[in-house]
Amino acid sequence: MTINTVVFSPGLPDQVPVRGHLQNERPQVLESEKNRYSLPVVLLVDAACLDGIRGFADVVVDRGIKNVRKGLADYLTGLGGDKIPVIDGNYASVGRLQQGIRSLLRQATAKGEKKLYIIGAESRIFKTIWQESGSEKEETRNHSDAVMREPSYEQEVAASNSSFLKELGQNRKVPDKLREIYLGNSENFELARLWIITAAENLDPVLIQGGTGSGKEIVARQIHQYSKRAGGPFVPINCGAIPEGILESELFGHKKGAFTNAVSDKEGLWAAAEDGTLFLDEIGDLSLANQVKILRALTERFIRPLGSNEQKAVNARIIAASNRELFAMVQSGEFREDLYYRLRSFFIRTPSLRNNKDDIPLMAQILWKRIAPPKSKPLSPEILAELKKHTWPGNVRELKTVLRSLNNYFPERELGAKHLKIVFYCEDGPAQLNDAPVTEKDLIFEKVKCLRHLRRAHEIVHACEYAVDDFIKVQSSDTQKIEAGQTNLRFRYHELLRFCSHGPAFFPNEATFVAVGTIKDKMTWLITRLKNDPCDVKNFWKVDLESSFKNAQAVLFKGIERLLSDS
Repeated sequence: MTINTVVFSPGLPDQVPVRGHLQNERPQVLESEKNRYSLPVVLLVDAACLDGIRGFADVVVDRGIKNVRKGLADYLTGLGGDKIPVIDGNYASVGRLQQGIRSLLRQATAKGEKKLYIIGAESRIFKTIWQESGSEKEETRNHSDAVMREPSYEQEVAASNSSFLKELGQNRKVPDKLREIYLGNSENFELARLWIITAAENLDPVLIQGGTGSGKEIVARQIHQYSKRAGGPFVPINCGAIPEGILESELFGHKKGAFTNAVSDKEGLWAAAEDGTLFLDEIGDLSLANQVKILRALTERFIRPLGSNEQKAVNARIIAASNRELFAMVQSGEFREDLYYRLRSFFIRTPSLRNNKDDIPLMAQILWKRIAPPKSKPLSPEILAELKKHTWPGNVRELKTVLRSLNNYFPERELGAKHLKIVFYCEDGPAQLNDAPVTEKDLIFEKVKCLRHLRRAHEIVHACEYAVDDFIKVQSSDTQKIEAGQTNLRFRYHELLRFCSHGPAFFPNEATFVAVGTIKDKMTWLITRLKNDPCDVKNFWKVDLESSFKNAQAVLFKGIERLLSDS
């Protein structure tokens, strides 16, 4: 009897899985498979064939059925001996199975284990992978002809954004001028531009989150520019650069004599932004005391200058930004939850350059044209290739700095990759993981990728819960707040839908994926009932939804704890 197999090996180009065949009449056939490949190697088979293979007890060691909460490496590595480990993988999706196999191979390589592993997959899953795999002759196929590649986390996210981009962009057009100002051709940057136009259509607070140098202030300025308040002032303030005791005076103003050196009345920046936009940059650096003051002004739309007994109405649109993970700060008690969700009426995450490296050549050429003298040649392909190798913790701002230095250090020179390397050396450029073994890096990135996905799930589910809880507290007679609450719920629901479209590939186990999926299903029902009868939402919350949120949060928190404890 011939058994079809799919071969996974780190020795194959780009880890391309290929089709194979296994004759199970004799145990010697299994032994001979060890000599066909550079070990470690995984043979994936239909789980229905495992019973016959397990019968060769002299050459195999049966590891039973994998627990959904554990990885393949927990069962198959560190066994010792020459026998071939055999296990029923027990995966419910193609993506999770492939991820598990590659993680196993990385860990086996890191431990120096030279083994053949046989893993069974459900018939439906095995057939899918078999159909997508190459033929046995493709083991030496050129890298560019690889049949299947494992996408990165960011590639998965970008792919899932396609349908959402179409929906969001149906009635919105991104101006060419915005594309010139906010560079980037990938879907992540296009999505950010669409969010800018969408946020400009209303006056709700906006929270922008992203890494240093990823263009948060550019996004804020463009939201203002394309809004109805474009004719008003755009007033930025760096919350982290102003001493705690002075911030209140800077924001709210003061009266003459309010404190030492207050020799005259001063208008605060909040009032100065009247009919325009107040941009609170690095809001995560605020003390809890100042967070309370901003929350009160944001909620009541009144400020009181220092030394004054009178309140003053304000009408500035608030946009806040941070390079810190504010949701994590909320959980640790460093940032007020009520302020976080007040600001998060509209949420935009600026893409990082390291996760969109295909945009680097275009960005670099455009920036170089602005930086270098008019008659300078474009950057050479070898320089562009070298730029793509770096991690860019400072994002586009760092890219600009490097290109300026390249122009300043080597004016009127024929530039090559060696010149760029000198710039990185002189500038003490971005740290690389070149000293760490590839296998160790892969293991670290795999865990970080999964942990980041779980934390994002926790944040989005919590945001949905907060929005529902806030909505049911509104009096049914307050039509304006009812409409605002419905809009907020739809935004949160849309965010949840987009996140769930990534699929289960980056969840550590089935339980966490199911927990988020359950919330998505219940939110779908809730959204359909909003127009009919808001009272249904309150009843649904009490009967079912509140407990579902608590359960989902508990499952996600346990998943995060487990990943952290394994670090």
